[in-house]
Amino acid sequence: ALAAETALEATDVLAPLRERSLDFAGLEQTSRRLATGLADLGIGAGDRVALWLPNGLAYVNLFLACARLGACAVSVNMRFRAVEVGDLVARSGARALAYHPGFQHIDFDGILSEVAPRALAGLEHLVAVGENAGRA
Repeated sequence: ALAAETALEATDVLAPLRERSLDFAGLEQTSRRLATGLADLGIGAGDRVALWLPNGLAYVNLFLACARLGACAVSVNMRFRAVEVGDLVARSGARALAYHPGFQHIDFDGILSEVAPRALAGLEHLVAVGENAGRA
């Protein structure tokens, strides 16, 4: 389990997903690739993955990747801050949290650092997606 103070140092990175239109074949290919990445993290049927992501292709692709694995996608509102994020992650039992660092200049890392450690006790992976995903 990740403690709040070490969570940001253990960020997993799935290949950046650029916003562009995809056909069904593209969605199929990308969601398969992301499902493989999630499976490599140990995510499987019945696991929960929190998606703290803007509406867009990254969300759709990760949602489909979760569906491929039989994992449950848990939507986290982009406007949520530490208390709400912590509550949702804790109550859902999410093993992974996917987020988009730097989206609209929101300090997601700062918000996560303010989440109570007990709320992140079951969280095993932070997954960065988007153009700033490779920063960790």
